[in-house]
Amino acid sequence: MKTFYSAKTGGFYQEGLLDAYASRDALPLDLVEIDAVTYQHCMAAPGRGQFVVAGMDGRPVCEFLPSPTSDEIARANSSERDVRLSKAALRIAPLQDAEDTGVATQAELGLLLQWKLYRVALNRLNVNASGPEWPREPGPITA
Repeated sequence: MKTFYSAKTGGFYQEGLLDAYASRDALPLDLVEIDAVTYQHCMAAPGRGQFVVAGMDGRPVCEFLPSPTSDEIARANSSERDVRLSKAALRIAPLQDAEDTGVATQAELGLLLQWKLYRVALNRLNVNASGPEWPREPGPITA
């Protein structure tokens, strides 16, 4: 069975389905036939950290995914940090309430301190670093 590629859609089309695409006016006009080796190579691209794009000749080529920019790294790390800070705030609140009302156990006081230190460490994290070393989240209360 023949396989075709469209630079316009970035899609692959099997010969047996061309009539179905055509009957729905969904068959691109720029189809180029590709061999089975090229098709298999393109299908395996994501597993190699690549994606498929159209070459200058309209045929599929595999390119490596671009590295994230420093702004993208900072945004992603900031977002992850904020999620972790939100979780820390939820864990700290009842422990702080127990301390404020004088009913906290020693285990709760210890865990409160751990969560606060964790939150400080999160706030000090360099979000501009690629692959920052995230602080470990405190564990459950141990008696």
